[in-house]
Amino acid sequence: MSKSFKNNKVYLIVLVATMAAMAIALEKIGSLKVTPSIKITFYAVPLMVVGMLHGPKLGALAGLVSGIVIQLTSEYGINLSSIFFGLAPVVWGFVSGLIFKLVGKLSMFQEGDDFRSNGYPRWNSVAKWKDNKRHKSYSTKVLLYFSAVFCASVAANLSNTFAMFMDSLFIKDSYYTGIMILMDWPARLLTMCVSMIPYTIIVFVVCDRVKAFLEKDNN
Repeated sequence: MSKSFKNNKVYLIVLVATMAAMAIALEKIGSLKVTPSIKITFYAVPLMVVGMLHGPKLGALAGLVSGIVIQLTSEYGINLSSIFFGLAPVVWGFVSGLIFKLVGKLSMFQEGDDFRSNGYPRWNSVAKWKDNKRHKSYSTKVLLYFSAVFCASVAANLSNTFAMFMDSLFIKDSYYTGIMILMDWPARLLTMCVSMIPYTIIVFVVCDRVKAFLEKDNN
């Protein structure tokens, strides 16, 4: 990615705002609620895109913005458990960006010119993946994205489970009970595992296209 984009505050603000808005829209109108604790949604995809493109800090920021808005407009209203449920979007953006950075550094790049001073891969190297012999195979590239999606999915699942337990403890007449949460958890894990496949495909394609576009625009 060119330095003009990488350090452009306006671009980064617009990107975070746009991805946060997309996450909110996908959560509100693009999700399918099976039960109050099981939902099929793609709201996490824009948050992971930010994290993988620009690191865990911006990913977490996009998640924080979307999490606040989602909780403020929740059909259940605002209560103490809103704080805990609002953590999941932050987890999606932060963990995906962090794992993408760490796994990319450990398994896909050699030390040297392919790293910026902060240790994050240079996007010009990523955009020219096939042309650089130091980079590994296409399948390893896919594995990088899947690793980030997998870890973020597990972390978000645990975050939401914790939020449900907090809701059952602190909210009077809460829908959630300890037994119900444990009984629903296998179904939630299955939903998580199935969702990881389209998540990985979409994030892979979007990130690859964005990086290629920015490289082309820079040239």
